[in-house]
Amino acid sequence: MAVTNDFKQGDLVFVERKMERSKGWCNSWADGMDKYVGNTYTIRSQHSGGVYFEEDKGVFGFPPKALRLIKRGTEYYFKKGDIVEVVKSMPEHRVWVKGMEDAVGGSYVVDSLDSDNTILLNNVGGCNFWFPCESVKLVGKESKYKNAPKPKKPEPVPAQPIVLEAWEKF
Repeated sequence: MAVTNDFKQGDLVFVERKMERSKGWCNSWADGMDKYVGNTYTIRSQHSGGVYFEEDKGVFGFPPKALRLIKRGTEYYFKKGDIVEVVKSMPEHRVWVKGMEDAVGGSYVVDSLDSDNTILLNNVGGCNFWFPCESVKLVGKESKYKNAPKPKKPEPVPAQPIVLEAWEKF
C-alpha cells in the first residue's frame, strides 16, 4: 500500500506526536523514535514503511500522520498559535529592526502570518515584530494541556564593565 500524503523529498517537517499505528503505514513505533517528537527534519524518502529523514540517514520510518509540513522550497507553513524559537539574528533582512536581536534564544507564540514568509510575534521586549520565517524554528503549539511547551524569554546578556583610563597631564 502506498503512503498517501503530499510530502516531497527535501520538505521540512515537524514530528508532532507519537503514533503506535496509522492506516497505510506498514511499520511500528520504536522506542528510539520518541526523541524525534517536537523537532524538525528534512525528508529523505518515503514508502509504505514511512517517511525517512536526512538527519538520521533514514534509520526510522515515521507515519505521515505524525508529521506536519513546515517548509517546502521557499514557502513556510507556520500557524497561528505555534510556538517558535528565534534561532538567529538577520539584520540584513528587510523587516529586521533594532531590538529584534534581543529575541534570539527566546520562544514566542505566532500571532499572525503574512504571505511574504514573515510571522508576527507579540511581546518581544514589550513590542510586536514581524520576523522572517527563516529566523525561527517550530518548537510546539499552544495547548490547554499542562505538558505543552511554554514560551520562554531569552537569557539576559550580562552587562560588560566600562573601563575608564586616567590621562596624565603633560
